[in-house]
Amino acid sequence: MHRRGLWHNRAFLSLWAGETVSMIGSAVTELALPLTAILLLHATPWQLGVLLALETVATAGLSLFVGAWSDRVRRRPLMIAADIGRALLVASVALVLGWLRIEWLYAVAVLTGALDALFSSAYQGFFPNIVPEEDLVGANGRLEGSRNFAQIIGPGLAGALIQAFQAPFALFIDAASFLASAFSVAMIRGAEVNRPARGKRGNLWREIGQGLSMTFGQPLLRTMLIVVVIFNFFAPMLNAQLALFAVRVLGLTPLLLGLQIVAVGMCGVLAAFITGAVTKRLGMGPTMVLATLLISSGWLSVATLQRSWPATLLLMILGASVGTTGDVLININAATLRQLLTPDHLRGRVGATMRLFILGAQPLGALIGGVVGATFGVRAAIFCAGGGFFLGFLAAFFSPLRALLQAPTSVQTPAATPLVAE
Repeated sequence: MHRRGLWHNRAFLSLWAGETVSMIGSAVTELALPLTAILLLHATPWQLGVLLALETVATAGLSLFVGAWSDRVRRRPLMIAADIGRALLVASVALVLGWLRIEWLYAVAVLTGALDALFSSAYQGFFPNIVPEEDLVGANGRLEGSRNFAQIIGPGLAGALIQAFQAPFALFIDAASFLASAFSVAMIRGAEVNRPARGKRGNLWREIGQGLSMTFGQPLLRTMLIVVVIFNFFAPMLNAQLALFAVRVLGLTPLLLGLQIVAVGMCGVLAAFITGAVTKRLGMGPTMVLATLLISSGWLSVATLQRSWPATLLLMILGASVGTTGDVLININAATLRQLLTPDHLRGRVGATMRLFILGAQPLGALIGGVVGATFGVRAAIFCAGGGFFLGFLAAFFSPLRALLQAPTSVQTPAATPLVAE
């Protein structure tokens, strides 16, 4: 496997295909689910806010527990079960259309969020079992490219399906994509390592504590968590105000804004496929530091744009593309570094710890961004986000990441001890 690379790694190709389809389906649901509430149930703004918050709250709230559970058992069956469960939940919205109420959408959001947490935790531990260490950057790059591609094609596909079949029936696409993901994972054989025997399992709270200890006790993981949380605090501030900034401040039409989104998304796909070469040339740590600088400089340049400039659209595409390239570079390398630093029996818990703090930062950042935009103007919110990203660059620059030239191949930490019974 390791001599021939990813294109001959059947397990990875199967997982990649399934995840790509699932990401596209989920991008459809991101538009179809709130439109179902708006068009069919005449949801109020408050109800929409509750609906969009419930899935995030469920995912974050259960992360530590499902992370510990996924480290106890075989992960592949958990991933398959989570995919099938999500497929049934999403499809149920269309199946109960005549009796659909907003409370049912709330329940679907909560249960889907819980299964998202379960799948993600199991996936974090399973993925490094099917990809050799030297191929992890390339494999994570392909998955990041799929994520960017899904964000390009998903909204357009959702709009067309909703226009043709109404919002609830578009959810069948997401349900089918989850089944495709389950099938792709089921096709992977022989990738699991042995989990602890039932009699050797420790207390659940103690196991959660081991994940927290590993995350905060390992210097590189701790630094990476700080940097990623900073960016995930300020990113919702940017995302919530960017469309408003483009339309009202810069005067872009919806068509031009759509073209800008597609162009920047394609840049993200390209960046995902060259990340391996960039990382090999610069080193993993310097690449991550460079990525944080690209994110902050790209979006700060967007904040300076003026409606009167003749090349406003091109300059916005350029600045956003620079920021997106940095985002892709750090996402891929951060995922790879976490996979390499974390021993197999802790991967679910470390990933869950990261996810808890990231998801906790996002709604707070979006709320503060809204307050800044309403009080000082939309441009001020974009500047605030770009300045926040610069703080992330400083946190990365003055950290052990800057000196990390070679990807680590082993873990040296007291937290990486086998689970034992109390």
